[in-house]
Amino acid sequence: MPVMDGIKATEQIRSIVPDGVNVPIVAVTAHDGKDDMGRSLDNGMNGVLQKPIGVKQLKRVLNRFTGEGAGKAVFTKQNFMELATSKKPPPESTRVLVAEDNKMIQLVMKKLLAALKYTDVTMCYDGKAAVDAMSILPYDIIFMVKSLVSLSLFAGYDF
Repeated sequence: MPVMDGIKATEQIRSIVPDGVNVPIVAVTAHDGKDDMGRSLDNGMNGVLQKPIGVKQLKRVLNRFTGEGAGKAVFTKQNFMELATSKKPPPESTRVLVAEDNKMIQLVMKKLLAALKYTDVTMCYDGKAAVDAMSILPYDIIFMVKSLVSLSLFAGYDF
C-alpha cells in the first residue's frame, strides 16, 4: 500500500482547495537545516515548525497565520515579538488540523493547542487522512509532518 507523506498530502490539499484560497500548511519536522526548510516551502508549505515544539514557538506560528499576524507580508523583530507575546485569544472559529503519525507528538500538540485556547482541533495519522479531512471540512491551518508513515504498513506485526 503506498504511503502518502506530508509533501504529497500538501500537493493533494492544494489541488482540492478552491482557487484564491491559501490554507496555511506548516511543516512539522525534527530537521533544522535551511535545505529542509527550503524544500518544505518549495513544495507548497507556508512555514516550518521544528521539534521539540514549545508553546511560545507554536503561538508565534499560529499568530502569524491565523491571528493578528495573518496577512502581514513583512515581519520585523519587534512586530514578530509582539505577536509572540500577544494576550489576545485566537479567533473562536479557528479550525486546526494536525497530521502527525506519532501518538505522543499528537498528545503534545493537543495539549499545547488547548493551552493556547484552540479547541477545534482534528488529529489524523497519515497524509491520506489529512486530505480526506480537508475535503470534508475547511481548516484554517494545517500542521503536517513531512515524513508521515501510514500505520497500516505495520498491520499484522506483533511488536
